Amino acid sequence: MKRAPHSGDLQRRRLLLAAAAALMPWRAAAGGQVKSSDTVSILDFGAQPGTDCTGAFNQACSVARRVHVPAGEYLLREAGWPSDTEIFGDGDRSILRMPADAAYLITNDSGSASPRQNIAGLLMRDLQLRGSCDADGMSEFRHLVSLNGVSGVRFERVLFRGFRGDAVYLGSGNRGASERHNTDVVIADCRFDGINRENRNGISVIDCDGLLVDGCRFENLTRHNMPGAIDIEPNRHPYHVVRHIHLRGNRFRRIGGSVGVISVYVLAGTPAPRDILVEHNLSEDYLGTGGFFHYNDNRAPAPESAHANVVVRDNDARRGATSFLLLSGKGIVLARNRFRDFAHSARIGSPVPAMAARDIALEGNLLQRCGTAGQSAVTVHSVDGLRFASNRFIDAGSAAAATSAAVLFGRGQSSGVSFENNCFETASPRRFIAIRKDPAHVLDPASNRFDANSLNGLANFFQAAQ
Repeated sequence: MKRAPHSGDLQRRRLLLAAAAALMPWRAAAGGQVKSSDTVSILDFGAQPGTDCTGAFNQACSVARRVHVPAGEYLLREAGWPSDTEIFGDGDRSILRMPADAAYLITNDSGSASPRQNIAGLLMRDLQLRGSCDADGMSEFRHLVSLNGVSGVRFERVLFRGFRGDAVYLGSGNRGASERHNTDVVIADCRFDGINRENRNGISVIDCDGLLVDGCRFENLTRHNMPGAIDIEPNRHPYHVVRHIHLRGNRFRRIGGSVGVISVYVLAGTPAPRDILVEHNLSEDYLGTGGFFHYNDNRAPAPESAHANVVVRDNDARRGATSFLLLSGKGIVLARNRFRDFAHSARIGSPVPAMAARDIALEGNLLQRCGTAGQSAVTVHSVDGLRFASNRFIDAGSAAAATSAAVLFGRGQSSGVSFENNCFETASPRRFIAIRKDPAHVLDPASNRFDANSLNGLANFFQAAQ
């Protein structure tokens, strides 16, 4: 039988480990550091449940590659997370709690614009990070985890709960106007519970090249005037990099906010994000005023502009304000999504002259009972190159509006629009309109196509050469 450690033995071990930690302070470098131990517990450094364990936590991380957080609740403020460190607990019972006056729970800053100097090789799993939005309300810039200049980061089975700002912030420095680049971040099988929607976002992406969010659950988060669950929003700096973003198999429930469950918002002058794939996600009971998916890069792309290469496919979104908003951007595909029971119209393009969409495709989507409080399921403003192919529109628009349509061309102008093999149908005794054109919209019939669509007796006012 293994002998239980004597209190003197534990004390000697703590002193030895603390001495090693003092001799080997952690450094923010991709190569990591030599550590004296493989696995330690924060208890080895004097941490006690219910007390501030920041010093013990930092010492443990500087000494060992694997740091155990036993069951219990420990206070933590602005702790570091050095290279080549795994932080793990015993599940939801292992709680690191952020005090109300702390700026962050855990934060990293590589101190360099070069990814070669990034803090690297980080794993966090099987524990809970706890904020205090239910007691202290929202505080926009107090994040649970703020990472700036990291590479090779993985979160597994972490519960992010009650955050006041963001749960995870992938940024470019905590002080602002600092160039940092994050690469290769994975957030898998995690839960984000905002408790009372007094938070900013679940995940904010300011700078990241390579992000996978896989199999996570988001619920009860985002204040009414904040973006949403996952917000991709680089700041107005030319050095920001946002690309290779993959969001798959996640579940969103009762998300608030004013932009979208998943949003991409870029100010003019900032490089547009690219290579974004959103697939196999489920969204239910959206409580915000935006859409399930929102994309806006605040510009009017030219023919020679690069494609954003954004694909939104095989998602299921049910109940909410708007199915999707593609206000500007080039090279966006929505394919095989199921949008049901949305009150307001989806939008493609913008009536604002400085913004437009180009090369947009909707292929094989279902839009059922979308726009029930408005005039259409989809409203098209200014766009150059738009393809509707094999979509099914069922009971689109409002039964109370005589001019309700599945697709409405609103204020703006368009060219190169095609409708191919779409089906428009309704079970309502009121006859909807399949496609309607507002007098304020200018079509280009010579560049448009209309081929093999099933109107099922519904009126069509789209103008095309074919």
